[in-house]
Amino acid sequence: MASVAATSQPLPISPMSSSKTSPTCSAESAGASKRPERVISLDPAVHPQIYHAWLKYCKVGTEMTGTNTRALNSSRLRRGIKHALEQTSGDVRTLEEQQAFVNKTWGRYRGIQREDYAEEQRLLTLHKYKRHLSQINYADIGEEPASLEKLSAIVARKGSWWQAVASENNRIAAEKRRRKERDLINSKFGHLPESERLAAYNRFKAENERLSSMTVKEASDGHKREFLKWLKDNPDFFKLGKCDAYEKAPLKIIHTRFPVSNDKMTTMTANASHMLTIVKHLMSKATHGTMKIRISYDADTEFSPRQICYSSAHGCLNIHNTQRLPAITYAIDAVIDDNVVISSSEGLQEISKRLPVQFHDKFHAYVKVHGLIEWANFRKVYSVKPEFISSITFQTADKRFVVNKSLRTHNIRPIAAVLNSIDEKWSFNKARHDVIANLERDLSSKKRSPRPPLKVGGDIVAQLTQLKIMKTDGDISKEEFLAAKATLFK
Repeated sequence: MASVAATSQPLPISPMSSSKTSPTCSAESAGASKRPERVISLDPAVHPQIYHAWLKYCKVGTEMTGTNTRALNSSRLRRGIKHALEQTSGDVRTLEEQQAFVNKTWGRYRGIQREDYAEEQRLLTLHKYKRHLSQINYADIGEEPASLEKLSAIVARKGSWWQAVASENNRIAAEKRRRKERDLINSKFGHLPESERLAAYNRFKAENERLSSMTVKEASDGHKREFLKWLKDNPDFFKLGKCDAYEKAPLKIIHTRFPVSNDKMTTMTANASHMLTIVKHLMSKATHGTMKIRISYDADTEFSPRQICYSSAHGCLNIHNTQRLPAITYAIDAVIDDNVVISSSEGLQEISKRLPVQFHDKFHAYVKVHGLIEWANFRKVYSVKPEFISSITFQTADKRFVVNKSLRTHNIRPIAAVLNSIDEKWSFNKARHDVIANLERDLSSKKRSPRPPLKVGGDIVAQLTQLKIMKTDGDISKEEFLAAKATLFK
């Protein structure tokens, strides 16, 4: 029977040695395949983990000796040793052979880790699949439940399991409505040709909705009297007036497009809580330009920015039942009460005045069908949290600022320092700086010939000529020249 042994020194030993430092184990007890006798010599000083795992492998093989994570990793390592034994054909004596044996062991150990993790994920996905599958009403339409692969594909497309469940239930509910409508069309308009049934049903449905809206149903007489009194007391309730968000805004710019030039660009970062303050500070610097902000937030865990409208007749009003604000870049024209006014180039929104909450459910359709509700086009105004602004781009005729949201949560730069930096960059005039630098460079490069010293008491013509040269070269000012000239003529 073939046997292998581990020793504390990388020296050849007898395969059947019974020394304490060189235990032996048969190929059958260790789980190795049958081979001729060979020697496995490992140095515990160089490879201590593999050495001790090898000793345990000789005693218990690859079986787990516990239930905790340490026992699991020990079993994985011993399975790696078994794999290395199967892949090694000869003795393991030299340091190079030991290193090759250890590399095979660790490689298989990592492979087993990956396989176990993949199996855990598969079981977790299967558990989620079974749990969420019970929440989908496939029996309502007599449809077979979706397979694991199909539902996993929906999860990958939607982003989460609950969204996949909601999507499937919405699809099933829509299918139930379609089947109900189809049965109604066939039962009520089955006598018509198939090409005319749908049009007849649509006319029937529209007429029913109109008739149902003409009268107030499921409202008590007392509730009707309250609504009648409120309607008389508020004759101008449905008149919206015009949108005056831009006119009322203390900070606004005239939306003007300028050519984009990277030579004029200034880039900086700021803390998330300071982004709206920076928007207002930049907007106070110019009257014409383009201000763009990029909105970014987690649509799964965070609420969309709240929409508001400013009416000349009713002031600030909240918008009900609005869609989520997509996380994209928007051009804004003004900021009012920490709310951003989106540029009219992004489109307007048609809105109407909503009845008070105590009357809306019962009387909204009634007043709508009688034409009391008035509609008007308003600018889009949103209450955007500062941390939702991921970047700011401000473009004027001669400057371009780009401010990005910093991801740092410690050592936050004070807002005063950020605003001071913006002021310094704003006051910097590149054209003036270039002109001054060119003149200084031109003057410093000019070489002057040595001038003879001014002779006092000599020829007055020569002195006047030298004074004129000094004035021309800039050595003396005009006042100094006139004073020196007057001195000579005394």
